[in-house]
Amino acid sequence: MNIVMLGHSNAGKTTYIAMMYHLMRRGYGGFKIRAQDGALDRELRSAADAVRQGSYPPPSSRREQHVFRLSHGRRTVADFTWTDYRGGALSGRTDDEETSRVLAELTEADGIVIFVDAHHLAEDARGAREVRRLTVLLQRAMEGRTSRIPVVLAYTKADLLPPGDAWARATAPLDPLQRSLDGAAMVRAATVALSCGPRPAGVQVPVLWCLAQHLNIRVEDLEHELAVSRSLAEEAKNKSGLWNSFVSTLDGVESEYRKWQRHEQEAKAEAKELAPLKRPAKRLLTALEKARVQTAPPVPAGR
Repeated sequence: MNIVMLGHSNAGKTTYIAMMYHLMRRGYGGFKIRAQDGALDRELRSAADAVRQGSYPPPSSRREQHVFRLSHGRRTVADFTWTDYRGGALSGRTDDEETSRVLAELTEADGIVIFVDAHHLAEDARGAREVRRLTVLLQRAMEGRTSRIPVVLAYTKADLLPPGDAWARATAPLDPLQRSLDGAAMVRAATVALSCGPRPAGVQVPVLWCLAQHLNIRVEDLEHELAVSRSLAEEAKNKSGLWNSFVSTLDGVESEYRKWQRHEQEAKAEAKELAPLKRPAKRLLTALEKARVQTAPPVPAGR
């Protein structure tokens, strides 16, 4: 599984991943995330310690990939890759090489987290212009999707917004993207307000939303495949017999008996893959739902 994280420079992506790792390493709802590489584990823990003391990491200047493992209790649930694109990837032309690479990876991703600086959007008119390109890029990627995908729109630095109509100003430039995500058949969207400083809030939601939805999509697909295999097996079983086997041998085609056995084996393989996923997927969604509701940005009046 590959989760792609995208956002402009200074949107807080580097801070987010450090604090996400700090909190998820401790665990949430019985689920934990650990880095597969010891050096990355130490790096992220050190960065999180610094953030908790008020020292923030500099913006990332390169594309990075981190490999993590999600576990529940002593059981491994899933391994996944977290791909972090540098903010500069959003400032190039729409036909340059890096933009094409980002677009291809967004199209093939298993989960997408879009980071936008809520404080910057609310207080600086340039923020609205900057997110237009982000909106276009994501909408183009969604047009090329042929499978379902979780997408999170994460408003960072939510704790810095002043009282009043700041949230209305922050979310207005992304209203078209929000409507597009909410109405897309292939998208399972969530919107969250994040605070990644010494008092983090909502930090677990983006990564857990992507993991939970991906697991549940896989469960749904396997359940459908299992039902089809069982139906085909039953149909072939009812048609099988000595005469069918004899005629099939003469014609050089697969007999109904062989089809029955093949579909039975496929059903057993699908059931075996499905069994260890169902319970963790359900538990993860249950653990996540309350946090997602609590950390959704306030809806401005009139929308």
